[in-house]
Amino acid sequence: GAPSKALGLPGLRLGWLVTRDENLRRAVIDLKLYTTICSSAPSELLTALALRHHDHLLERNRAIVRTNLPLVAAMLARHEDRLSWVPPTAGPIGFPRMHRQTDTQVLCEELAASESVLLLPGNVYAHPEHVRIGFGRVGIEEALARLERFLSR
Repeated sequence: GAPSKALGLPGLRLGWLVTRDENLRRAVIDLKLYTTICSSAPSELLTALALRHHDHLLERNRAIVRTNLPLVAAMLARHEDRLSWVPPTAGPIGFPRMHRQTDTQVLCEELAASESVLLLPGNVYAHPEHVRIGFGRVGIEEALARLERFLSR
């Protein structure tokens, strides 16, 4: 939902479902009611507060993405023999393809263990040759340097 991505509040887990499919809507509601009693009261309170200040939060996060996107793009360009991507037109997430990998799971595990950098392997999206990279945080330069060091091995 809005708090996790646009407002930069990933710990707040509230979301919405829009569908014309009544059966799907009912199934999702039934599953939600089966798996949770209610939404987290702190998440609801903090989300309401965040939504009251959404203009400030959105501008802050846009500035972070505008700063970080060229850094990520430059790093990927330096490794174009191994990586390619279509830069996102909105949002702080990219999905580069690893040319020499058919499954990035092990690569992501090795990167986390050796450099403390987390990329999500693409197999969770049924595209195992890709990785999910987020760049919506301040201080991404160190993580990119560690990723680049790992890729240069």
